[in-house]
This record gives sequence, C-alpha cells and structure tokens, in this order.
Amino acid sequence: MADKLRHSKIIAFVDGASRGNPGKAAIAGLLFDDNGNEIERFAGFIGENTNNVAEYLAIKEALTRAQKYNPEFLVIKSDSELVVRQLNGEYKVKDENLKRLYEAVKDLESKFSRVEYIHIKREENFEADRLCNSALDRTEQTRKTIPGYLEVTIVDKFDCAHNLYNYEGKCSKLHGHTYKVELSVRGTQLKEGILIDIVDLKKILKEILSRYDHVYLNEIEEFREVSPTAENLAIIIAEKAQKKLPPGLYVASVKVYESESAFVTFVPGRIQKYF
Repeated sequence: MADKLRHSKIIAFVDGASRGNPGKAAIAGLLFDDNGNEIERFAGFIGENTNNVAEYLAIKEALTRAQKYNPEFLVIKSDSELVVRQLNGEYKVKDENLKRLYEAVKDLESKFSRVEYIHIKREENFEADRLCNSALDRTEQTRKTIPGYLEVTIVDKFDCAHNLYNYEGKCSKLHGHTYKVELSVRGTQLKEGILIDIVDLKKILKEILSRYDHVYLNEIEEFREVSPTAENLAIIIAEKAQKKLPPGLYVASVKVYESESAFVTFVPGRIQKYF
C-alpha cells in the first residue's frame, strides 16, 4: 500500500478564510502529484478564528495529509503573503497565537526531505478559495454553534521511574510512579452533535503517553535538562496534544495525578483568546 501511495513530488494549493476577523472560519486544499493529477482535496469549518490562523491551519492540514504519500519534495502554494513569508523566514512571527501554529507547521515540515512555500495570487488559487467558501456556506447546515463552550475529558495512565533534579528530599532518588492523566479539550462547534469522537481523543492521549510508559524519564530527551516533575509533564503533554488536535479544538487543561489526593493542573494561558 505504501508503494502505491508514494509520489516523488506533491504540490498543494491551500486556503484559509474567515468571515469577520475573527469570525466563522474554514480551510481547504488540493493535493496534486508531479504529473498534475489531483490526488486529494479537503475542506472544513474550524470555528471562530482569524484569517491568519485559518491560513496556518490549512497549511498544517496539507502537511499532515501529504505524509501518507511519502513525497521527496512537497510544494505548498498559498495566497497569504504574510504566512508564506513567515514560513520562509522573511518575516518574524510576533503574534503569540501564530507562533504556536508556526511551531506546529515547522514540526510537521521536519518529517519531509524538502518543503517549499510559494506565494501565489488569489486568482491562481481559485479552486481552494471556492472550497473554503463552500465550507463556510455549509456551516449552518452541518454544525451548531453553542451558547458557550463544551469540554470533553478523557483519562489514561502510565508507569515510569524518575528522580528530580536539584531537590532535597526522597524524590531526588530513583523511584517509580503510576501517573493518571486527564486531558480536557474545549470547543464551540458541534458536528452531528459531537465535539470530538472520544475514540479519537483517547488515541491522541495514548500516543503521547506511550513515549513515557515503563521508561526512566530522565533519559527521555525532553527531561535531560528539565526536571521530570508532574508540573513539567502536564505542560509537555498539553503542548503535544494541541499539535494533534483537529482545527477548532484546543487543550483546556491537563491534570497529572501522583496519587488520588495529589495532582497538578496545567491550563494553557492562550486558551481564552480563542473564545
């Protein structure tokens, strides 16, 4: 199957749009092989967002979808000059919300041998623009905006060993934990009455925790210099989860339990800006 899907080069045309800034937003894109044949297209509503956030999320989605084709070279074309110049290193990313998305895109970009971002005129991006606006037009028929927000929470566990750096006490010595982790995600848009499929959310958390299960945390790269405390675990899990969530959903909180009576809670500071 992998051989059948492989393409040496993929060209993606992407677009993100919002009606209002921020306002109801959508993303869309089309993927072509190096012979100009369309191999995939996507479009979807992403809730209330700014136009620039939508543009970044469209690129992020294209990168995610392109992975399964194993291209040696990926070209992404967008009519957002700002986003293209930021990704090419010509402009700095000053907005805190865009910095998070920039980092997520760069993380995905690292999975390819070569990625190129090209700015094109809007008229050259007609089909992606049409798909984006069609997704916005369908919004009222397929999704329901609720008067507030919903949170969905799932729970998982993992076992590990660690010792704390620069700590005077028993925890400075090697010891073990069975950590319980609660991941809560937040959104304002329902599709067929569902914020996110519980099965999908459980899979996201399990994939993240599998890296820490039955290992010595101090030997994991992210804890070589940072002490593997419950606090730092909560922050890292939240950051990893946000990168895996679909557009329009955000990490509301992560709780890490050292015991049934002792836990820490991390609430990402930027969450409230989205609602």
